Amino acid sequence: MAVFPEGMSRLDRSLMPLRRGAARLALSYACGRGGDSSFAVVPVALHYADRVAFRRDVILSVGEPLTRSELEAEYGSPDPREIERLTERMADLLRRLGNLADDPREGELLGVLESAEEVRRPHRDAETAGVLARAAVALKRESGARRVRLERVAHAHARALKALHVSDLAFAEPAPRSAPRAAWRAAILALTAIPALVGALLHAVPVIATRIALRTIPYGPSQVAFARITSGFLFITLTYAGLAWILAAYFHAPPVMVLSTLAACAALGVVALAYWDALRPTLERRRVSRLARRHPGLVARARLSGEALGRWIDAMLRDPGRDR
Repeated sequence: MAVFPEGMSRLDRSLMPLRRGAARLALSYACGRGGDSSFAVVPVALHYADRVAFRRDVILSVGEPLTRSELEAEYGSPDPREIERLTERMADLLRRLGNLADDPREGELLGVLESAEEVRRPHRDAETAGVLARAAVALKRESGARRVRLERVAHAHARALKALHVSDLAFAEPAPRSAPRAAWRAAILALTAIPALVGALLHAVPVIATRIALRTIPYGPSQVAFARITSGFLFITLTYAGLAWILAAYFHAPPVMVLSTLAACAALGVVALAYWDALRPTLERRRVSRLARRHPGLVARARLSGEALGRWIDAMLRDPGRDR
């Protein structure tokens, strides 16, 4: 049984106060009679690269289990004091396991740092995320002036990206490719351009409908994720059902052909998503190039703040206590 003891999710990089229900359930079972001896509480931390984006990487960190015998021996009974003590222990385990910040402000800062680091070093692991988190905590304990400087750089960079409607990908250096590899990539993109366009057109209605639905809800990771999943499932289901009805009613297609057509539509949709992922960095860089002619100051600030943030990250990864 999976339990999310925070009750809700607002920020991905800070831990909200835990509810006591998980600890109460665990102690009630562990200290009761006739329960399974293999019962254990296993802490698990989820860390999304982007909490509200579709198809983003996630790091799953699983900690050591708290066995039934350990819970029974250390806590004894499910009275309020022991429940509170176990809740605090769970919070500490999750915080250390997920490299979570202590408060929302620190979590917001850590999120900006990790977003920039993900672009500079793609497919980072939980160890790199942990180094950044520990460095941020160490910096918090040091002089306030250095912490303020980092926060100013991070907030300035986040505001500049938001004003330009781009991500850190827009300022990332393209990955070096050999001539044969670049030619092969260009050939693949050229061959899949038409299938990707067809897939995008077939799914344009559910995608647009989902975006409109997202604008009607207050922003929040849990709300956005739930609305995206629900709206996407609803609108895509309606689109596919409408297509199946048209094929059967107007073209008198047999069931096998209807199912084959829907499977082909789904495959084209996957091609469109992969095509967008491949082209997104290039498109964002071109957007910045266009904006540089109309808003050179804003683009320059975003570039400078990104470079400054990169220097902070490099220094934090090398030595949390080193002056930047």
